[in-house]
Amino acid sequence: MRQTPLAEFLVQAYDGGLEGTLLLQTPEREKSAVLFVRGAPAKARPASNEVFLGKVATDLGLIEAPIAASTFKKAKAEGRPHGTILREQGHLDETGLYLALREQLMRQVLRLCDLPDTTGFGFYEANYLADWGPSGEWRVKPLPMVWRALSDHLPAARRDAWLSRLGETPLKIRPVSPVSRYALTKQEKGVVDMLRVLPVPLSKLEQSGVGEPELVRKVVCALLLSRQFDIGSQQDPVGLHEPPESPQSVPPPETRALRRGVTLSRPPALPRDLGITDGSGPSQSGPPSRASTNPRMSRGSPSFTSGGGTENLRATIEAHLAAGPRNHYDLLGITREASVATIRSAFFQLARVWHPDRLPKELDDLKPAVTRTFALMGEAHQMLSDEKKRAEYDRMLQDTPDDEQAQVATILEAAGAFQRAEVLMKKKDYKGALAEAKAAYDLDPSQADHAALYAWVQGLEGTGDLAELISVLDSAIERDQGNVNALWYRGQLLKKAGNTLRALKDFKEILKIKPKHMEAQREVRVHTMRKRSGGQAENSGFFGVFKKK
Repeated sequence: MRQTPLAEFLVQAYDGGLEGTLLLQTPEREKSAVLFVRGAPAKARPASNEVFLGKVATDLGLIEAPIAASTFKKAKAEGRPHGTILREQGHLDETGLYLALREQLMRQVLRLCDLPDTTGFGFYEANYLADWGPSGEWRVKPLPMVWRALSDHLPAARRDAWLSRLGETPLKIRPVSPVSRYALTKQEKGVVDMLRVLPVPLSKLEQSGVGEPELVRKVVCALLLSRQFDIGSQQDPVGLHEPPESPQSVPPPETRALRRGVTLSRPPALPRDLGITDGSGPSQSGPPSRASTNPRMSRGSPSFTSGGGTENLRATIEAHLAAGPRNHYDLLGITREASVATIRSAFFQLARVWHPDRLPKELDDLKPAVTRTFALMGEAHQMLSDEKKRAEYDRMLQDTPDDEQAQVATILEAAGAFQRAEVLMKKKDYKGALAEAKAAYDLDPSQADHAALYAWVQGLEGTGDLAELISVLDSAIERDQGNVNALWYRGQLLKKAGNTLRALKDFKEILKIKPKHMEAQREVRVHTMRKRSGGQAENSGFFGVFKKK
């Protein structure tokens, strides 16, 4: 595990949708195993069990400690699973047992992440745990487990090595980041919220006072390894396509046919020795490289449709976006007195419309805005469904000073205007986009994206002085040097101003950050062809918007 710690392997397994058994072996030949289903842990068998179901259920407040002790004694005497006894005696219903088993599984896997780096491991496309633990096999939601593993259980030396690669790069959360579904603590969420508002390098973030430096480093490394930062990655953020938990997933199905031979009628013999003692693991060191898979939605789940057709659905979505920022209650369309059941029901009803994977192809231009809105809805659902988090949120709504509330409202309003501007741009409504982009820039000019879009739309409309617009983009890029959109916009405006060499520099810089940027590739290719031929190739610009006469 020296080259690939288990915490990082969890990301690789999720990316690859692996199914089978991960076997771990210490130099003392102590073996542990984890069964993976569609890239996520489903069962675990540690070499020594230190995470007992009764203790977990007690910690969760599902049963009292005396009940846990008496039922465990009975289970041990009869040689049956503790969960079965708890279920038979009515101490846990099916959902309670599932929640306890899920938490037990998370704790077991996280303990395995702390095995020494001399532990070897191998992955086998076979189910070595068919006769172990609960009879039903299911795949729990992996994102909270992945986050806890990366933030709390990655070896410190490994974390330092990853963070050293960041240098002074401004850390910007990707717009489609699903980090709100990673079950962050309040302190961790504070770090993420600050990065959403003001992208800064790690060194400045550590000095900002948003959290203890060690916490900040853990959060930043977890965000980095789960690809939540907009720093040139070609892969989606980890968890972007993970379906939200639905009522059908609690409790899990008792039977499920697993793909690729994972479920077998008779489990194969457990290998006596993995033949790995140097901790190298099955893969090379470095960042995960396998492309993310998109897990199928649960069977029978509704598609992204509307009884009135796609045009009515478009109108519904655009009306929602135009309404501006909302608090969590307003976002879900519920009152502050709503029960947890009402909150869950409201969220799952909204998911029928707002899940980006269900968006009709005719509405692809709305997908970025839909994805961001659905992430906010998921965050609202997660917070309001948790009694403690909800109480903190209610206090925040009540206690936040007026000036702070106004500042937060302004940031949210600017973000909403920016989203609407993007939507209008895709519809080629440049006048409408200009009004929204100006509103976003006026409300929150510190955001490089806001400044860049405002300057670009003015260039498209021919309403601004080119030198001034380029200056605005210069400032935006100085704040966010890896902002591909700002570089692209500036390059196009520089071309219009006749400064082709400086424009070419911007296009080449884009390709360093995002090598597959097709428009930048085309610009560089056209310039090269013109230079070789000695002629004047057509300067087509962005989708033909700028043409040299």
